[in-house]
Amino acid sequence: MGRTAEGWKLRWRGGIAHVRFRHEGERYEITTESRDPSEAAQRAARIYAETVSGRRKPVAARRVATTPLDELIANWIEAFEDDHDATTAATYLGYARATFIPFFGRLDKITSESIADYSRVRLRSVTRKTVQKERGALRSFLEWCHEKHYLDRVPDFPKLPKKATGKRSAKRGKGAKLTEAEVEAFLAALPEWSTRTVRGHRFRVRAFFELMYLTSLRPETLRGIRCPEDYRRGSRELRIRDEIDKARYGRTIDLDARAAALLDEIAPDVGPIFGRHDLRDYAKRAAEKALPPEKAADFVPYDLRHAFARHKLAKTPNLIGVAYLMGHKHLTTTNKYLEGNREEARKVLAAAFVANGGSAPETAPESGSRRASAGSGDDETSGNTGQTGTDDEPSRVQVPVG
Repeated sequence: MGRTAEGWKLRWRGGIAHVRFRHEGERYEITTESRDPSEAAQRAARIYAETVSGRRKPVAARRVATTPLDELIANWIEAFEDDHDATTAATYLGYARATFIPFFGRLDKITSESIADYSRVRLRSVTRKTVQKERGALRSFLEWCHEKHYLDRVPDFPKLPKKATGKRSAKRGKGAKLTEAEVEAFLAALPEWSTRTVRGHRFRVRAFFELMYLTSLRPETLRGIRCPEDYRRGSRELRIRDEIDKARYGRTIDLDARAAALLDEIAPDVGPIFGRHDLRDYAKRAAEKALPPEKAADFVPYDLRHAFARHKLAKTPNLIGVAYLMGHKHLTTTNKYLEGNREEARKVLAAAFVANGGSAPETAPESGSRRASAGSGDDETSGNTGQTGTDDEPSRVQVPVG
């Protein structure tokens, strides 16, 4: 539509109406966030009237149009790092580079409608939880843009569909459940030192993953551990500061003899123990060398942390203690590592045997074992209850009385 008597006109970009006008020698272009011509005209008239009257202070269009999105994001991250931890800043920068810049392209393209489109597209590739995190980072960026007068207002964020669960990224490994023997084989297959150098120095590889398994600490936490603030040689405890923990769960953890000996060997007098290095290629090659093919294909370094939880919970019922070591603030997070197994089930049946005064309940037969031999008349598999079955055909649980 042409310019109205009030001095504004609509311009359509990607199906969204933007109101354009000049005021006090400055040209403005502001999104109405509407696709409907009638509604867009009403919003445009209100925006123009509020601007002319001084009730609204919009952003000059040329300032938004001439500032690249990647430059805005770089400035935002620099300001963000002043009052946030480096890990969160690095995560937000990763979101911006991987998804925000490629999808939106320009700041004026970020509207309520495009945010809804972005969310739908991302749900096809990642989980709902990841999309929520990305939207949180995007909102933080837009609030900064509004504060710095790059945006007239922060667009509304449409709610995610209630039943939308998203999809786990195919690029990520599914994860592999490792036995203790497989963990040790993986660690043995790792090189002690890196093959490449950083500023002329190699860095430790095997010790990083070994300590990850022995302490269950997250990779980012291990990279942030420093001497002497967090560890001193000869100590049997390790301090975890809030700022290096994902959940900001500061605590002090005790070390077993193996972990303490390892730290004593590698800890410097001053500075980070490991620092920041990309060790994924080393882990991948070690997994391919040491693990069964089906597990090597799914392996990710985080599996060592998961293995710690499963192995500890298989040996102790102390859920609270394991949660503390892993840095879980909620026991429901640690619960998922509890796994049912046949040996524990037999203990339940044995306890029931004693409670019932010696009336031992039968275990359910495994599929395809007794069913095939039922009614055959063979004493080994039917009427003779004093005999145990064959190795392939487990029968009753035998619990001695007294």
